[in-house]
Amino acid sequence: MLECSLAFCRKTVAIEEAYSSAPMFKYNGHSIEIAYVMKYAACKSIEDWVIRQTAVYQKYNIETNQSTWIFLNPTTDCAFQKRLATLLRNPTQVLAFRRQPLLVHNVLFGTFFPLWRDYLAYYERKVLTIANTNMAQRLEEELRVNHETLSTVRHAEARCSSLSPIFRSLQKSFQALQEANDALAERNITQHSDAHAMKQLLKNYVNMVDAYTEQAWFLKSRTACLAVSIADTLSFKDSNTARSQNKYMLDLTLSTVDDSTTVRVITTVTLIYLPFTFMATVLGMSSFFEMDPTDHNLVVSPKFWVYVVFSIPLTAATLFYWWFLKNGKQRTKSKSKEDAMETGSVND
Repeated sequence: MLECSLAFCRKTVAIEEAYSSAPMFKYNGHSIEIAYVMKYAACKSIEDWVIRQTAVYQKYNIETNQSTWIFLNPTTDCAFQKRLATLLRNPTQVLAFRRQPLLVHNVLFGTFFPLWRDYLAYYERKVLTIANTNMAQRLEEELRVNHETLSTVRHAEARCSSLSPIFRSLQKSFQALQEANDALAERNITQHSDAHAMKQLLKNYVNMVDAYTEQAWFLKSRTACLAVSIADTLSFKDSNTARSQNKYMLDLTLSTVDDSTTVRVITTVTLIYLPFTFMATVLGMSSFFEMDPTDHNLVVSPKFWVYVVFSIPLTAATLFYWWFLKNGKQRTKSKSKEDAMETGSVND
């Protein structure tokens, strides 16, 4: 009984969630002792399921045909405790408990055992909702799953992971009860019909545990696959976003190249026209062109060649200076790139 009582302590985290102390069965010529801890699912609210436990100790005195019971419940308003108290007020049920000393265990199992199906259905419903959302995703659109969704799925997977050892412990408890049932029948304490009915009842519970175990395994596998699928979806979305950004940068680069070409053309044209404009401004067009006052015809000065002689060399000098600066920058970049490549080769 000490082993069972140690399972009840104040816990701030879900430690020993999957641990159940080994069931105890002791039989001698004077008494039969049974002790085990049953873990069960409990719904605190619509969206809040927890795993609780109840410890049971029974000592049946063969000589006096009396049972001593000890129950350790997690709360004061335990549903099993209320149901048992109600049944003990019924004389017919009290007579049935005396005829079959193990029948009280059925009250415990009947109270909490069906909740495992609701527990599994709750997490399966949550996982299916997320799975349907994930299957309808399009990478080009905004995703309806994120890292928080992935955490929810992983949490459901962790909850399913603890069920296998819990169900295994329940099966061992049923085996201990079956041994006690056989011992009672062997000493003719229970009638053959009552012993046979208890045997069938325990077998049905074992079959239910097998069904819950298979469902828990299936749900865990499905949850693990969904978690991988969500992780792949998030990864593909990141890749698609990176590809879109690369395409945008390529378009921006091409646009910049086009703008650069346009700027170079404008610069070249400006460089060609600038010297002539400059010379026309400096020398003054009145020195080369004038109006004949007699017939109002345009007269070109014999020194017009000065304008041409100065403008063309100045234009050539300006273009050469621009070309020299441009090639100098390109040579500097090429040299820096070669030095970087040589440095990388030396480091390798």
